[in-house]
Amino acid sequence: MERKMAYAVFEQTILELYEQNTLTLDLLEQIASQYRQVSIDSVGSQYLRAHDGKDVQQICIGLVDPSFPIALPGSHEDHDESWEKELNKWEKIVRQHWGWQAYRG
Repeated sequence: MERKMAYAVFEQTILELYEQNTLTLDLLEQIASQYRQVSIDSVGSQYLRAHDGKDVQQICIGLVDPSFPIALPGSHEDHDESWEKELNKWEKIVRQHWGWQAYRG
């Protein structure tokens, strides 16, 4: 339960900072690295989205790798192949940049 709650807090924090236009890559890295020892679990996601339609994964990917194409819901890029690429990118970021796993069983 603690792992799920940690992810929900992470998600809410990132979305709030993004919506306030105060989220930077440096701040994201600082926040995410705090969860290294928590065994964060994305099953705790509340499936929140920013006003522009992005979820926390898309926001984070966009900051870490601005050249990565993000498919917004309903766009012509919004299909299974783009979701899979996005998920793979997300897993790589959390593992390599922050030292935690995207999903735990």
